[in-house]
Amino acid sequence: MSLLDRVVGSKLNYWFSFVADGNTASFFLLCGVFANTTSWASCAVAMATGALSWGLLEYSSHRWFFHLDGSPAHRGHMRHHHEPDELLAMPWFATTIVAFALWFVLRVVILDGPASFYMAALMAGYISYGTLHHLDHHLNINAPPGKLLKRSRANHRIHHKMRDTNYGVTTTFWDRVFGTHYQSKRIDAP
Repeated sequence: MSLLDRVVGSKLNYWFSFVADGNTASFFLLCGVFANTTSWASCAVAMATGALSWGLLEYSSHRWFFHLDGSPAHRGHMRHHHEPDELLAMPWFATTIVAFALWFVLRVVILDGPASFYMAALMAGYISYGTLHHLDHHLNINAPPGKLLKRSRANHRIHHKMRDTNYGVTTTFWDRVFGTHYQSKRIDAP
């Protein structure tokens, strides 16, 4: 087993990812608050755009990176499909490095404040995804409470059975846009 496989399967990496991602999101939020910004409206738009773009990033990376044969994440993701209850996570530092690299680029393009708020919202989406995905696999009850958890679990279970469908975890919007949404037909007894 390679070092990367050991990191991906490490419980410490899995749980620390939540801490690292939360700290990264908090860092971006604080940078946005303390940035010398002349237009708070642009920061609000950047934050809304970050929140909305998370769903497309989640869908795209899941469909065209995690499910792409030969991609760096494919083997680990297929491991998740074969062992869905195992605590597997991308190495915490990979997410942090990518987030900071994107932030540095955005700071040049759209300035510090908006770039920081955009990244804070994007990271909040990522944390929501990680939390919801964890609950989909590890909430040990037959009927999860609330509509969101029930729908998320149902959609995600379909994805594990039919890998070309239901790539979104936090939203089904992009699955519907790209025609990959599958919803099982529920037959109610008379």
